[in-house]
Amino acid sequence: MKQNYNGEILSTEDLLLLENNRAFLYGDGFFESMRWHNNQINFFDDHAERIKKACSLLKLKLPFQIETLKEKIRALAEANEINSSARVRLIMFRISNGTYLPDENNTGYTIIMQPLPNENYVINEKGLHLDFYKEQTKSSSSISTIKSLNCNVSVLGSIYAQENKLDDAILFNDHQHAIEATGSSLFIVKNNCILTPPLSDGCADGVMRKQLFHFAKELNIDCKEQSLTADDVMNAEEVFITNVVRGIQWVAKIKEKSFTKNISEQLFLKLSKTN
Repeated sequence: MKQNYNGEILSTEDLLLLENNRAFLYGDGFFESMRWHNNQINFFDDHAERIKKACSLLKLKLPFQIETLKEKIRALAEANEINSSARVRLIMFRISNGTYLPDENNTGYTIIMQPLPNENYVINEKGLHLDFYKEQTKSSSSISTIKSLNCNVSVLGSIYAQENKLDDAILFNDHQHAIEATGSSLFIVKNNCILTPPLSDGCADGVMRKQLFHFAKELNIDCKEQSLTADDVMNAEEVFITNVVRGIQWVAKIKEKSFTKNISEQLFLKLSKTN
């Protein structure tokens, strides 16, 4: 496969891990996951806003005009002969000498595309089986709301899920609030109201999370931000997780507690109309 590396399309084997690469040495950067569909990025404006926010938080100079990102991805799709829906991963990192203190804040980037198995969003037929991962926690800081290159908690949570034959795991912050799954936003339904953790709890500022607020409003369903404990999750009627690549996935079971999927299916119907 080919990648866009700093504006040049190169074969993966041409890309070397340099000894002064700050993404490797310090995790000095962030990534943005997007969904390519019908020759465009779904919800591009929301992704653009999040990319600019991440650059601002990490004091990185945006290396291109944000509108040109569409053309860079389109050119990469053509180079890889991708004619279907695809996962797009934009990785941005500081280019600089220095140790913890960089000499400058210039930014490099690479774009990777991988075809997806389904052309359109598909809700999971079989509900997910989740559990709580509490061995490591995320901080409830503003940097936790972006997709920084330090994803150790999500990686360890994913390993925990695999070792315990689970589909995913719910992560917690340093105040023991449930904040998200390993790569998805977390929602619960209680008394016909959708609840999701606030960004101040350190959950990722998900693009699909943002869409859910719009979908809920169109369905006349209350959707609120609220800190969630493990008990809140276990006492919910529904639990579902979302991200922009997979869409909406409903949860059938956490530990031995079973959940329904009424509202998550209604939300999925709204999402499917955006394809």
